[in-house]
Amino acid sequence: MSLISKFKKIRFFESLQPAFQEHHFEFVPMLNQFRKMTDSGFKNIIINPSIYPDFIYFELTFGTRIDIVEETITPYITGLRGFKAECNTAVTSLSKYLKKPYFRLKAESERELEDVIRFVIRFFEREGLSFLQSLEDINILEAAFNNEPEKESLVAFDHELRSFRGLTLATMVQNPRWNELREIYLENLIRHNSPSLILENYNRLIRFLSDLGLN
Repeated sequence: MSLISKFKKIRFFESLQPAFQEHHFEFVPMLNQFRKMTDSGFKNIIINPSIYPDFIYFELTFGTRIDIVEETITPYITGLRGFKAECNTAVTSLSKYLKKPYFRLKAESERELEDVIRFVIRFFEREGLSFLQSLEDINILEAAFNNEPEKESLVAFDHELRSFRGLTLATMVQNPRWNELREIYLENLIRHNSPSLILENYNRLIRFLSDLGLN
């Protein structure tokens, strides 16, 4: 019997569950993720199997949600591509984190499936969990968004959402480069031909954050 015919997603996650429960991550079946609640929101590890005739790919992403950031930007980005009610503030993929663009977890046999399970557990125990822990520090998270705003961020995929989150985080830590960041993100939105509604909402967010009196 082939791996594909025998593969049961719930059993795959059950194989991972003891290792993550040890670190207080709970399995959320409907979202294919392990999630740990924090004082500021949550952190999560998301694994999505893609089943093909002869093999299974596993897409692995992980990150954190800061409720105050998401609550701040929600009135300005509802309906924006990629935005969901419970989405992460910061998220990266395994290949992006490892700086290996073509790296993918793949299994063609039961043995390779076991290898995938071991790899995932080992990766998070060695460095993935500590990386997630670091993102709970708002200063580290803000730096990941804003230290090099012209370049791709490790913890953001969508440039539009990054603009809204990056400026909000800069406000929270009172980044002295706030005005510079505001202009860089606006120019980035324009360069990527963002719709006028997004530009309008970004400027609305600027006014709101300015009124907080932090800049």
